[in-house]
Amino acid sequence: MISIYLLEFPNNFEVEHILDFISPEKKVAYGQARIKKYSIQNIFSDALIRYLLIRKLKLSNSEISFWKNLSGKPFLTDGRAYFNLSHSNNQIVCAISEKDQIGIDIEEIIKIEESVFINIFTANELSYLCNFEDDNKTIEFFKIWTAKESFVKADGRGLLLPLKNINVNLHSHSIEFLDNAGIEYWPFKQYLYNKKFVISACCKYASFPDQIYSVDFDEVVNSLVI
Repeated sequence: MISIYLLEFPNNFEVEHILDFISPEKKVAYGQARIKKYSIQNIFSDALIRYLLIRKLKLSNSEISFWKNLSGKPFLTDGRAYFNLSHSNNQIVCAISEKDQIGIDIEEIIKIEESVFINIFTANELSYLCNFEDDNKTIEFFKIWTAKESFVKADGRGLLLPLKNINVNLHSHSIEFLDNAGIEYWPFKQYLYNKKFVISACCKYASFPDQIYSVDFDEVVNSLVI
């Protein structure tokens, strides 16, 4: 079973209060970052997964450690659960699975130039988008894009995968991935949050939740500093 959580963080929170309680590399990256916005998102992502692992696995914060594969995907060192994170603006989403690799992506629904997706969408995906106009087309674009991203993150090889080999079928909620071994089929589930964000989660075997759990920001912070 997969669980999905969402954290909305305030823009005026002073992250320096929790830097000593997150991953050391995230603390260093924040100090070196020229654009603090993206580093702050990473800090709250780290805080969210730590909060969830403390609650679900009964770990102390000091017991939590991670490693990354060659593509940069993070894993829990003791392997007791799989997780994935994504952020957009001040929204952080986290998917946790006990048995299978999981990928998740969140994107704000904003206007986008069509030239952006011509070279990364399949012929079937482009044909599907031709059925829509204006705002509806934008929403469908982000449904396809977040589904692709969630698959890439679930697979674990990241952008080493050619995006044109990943075909999203929104009707069947399945992703078709073509590689040398043939075609793989991965299911995904999508959520619309606040009519402003599209969230996609992808996992090959596990079942998806019907809803996303909102996490209290103060609870997250307090779980780290206590």
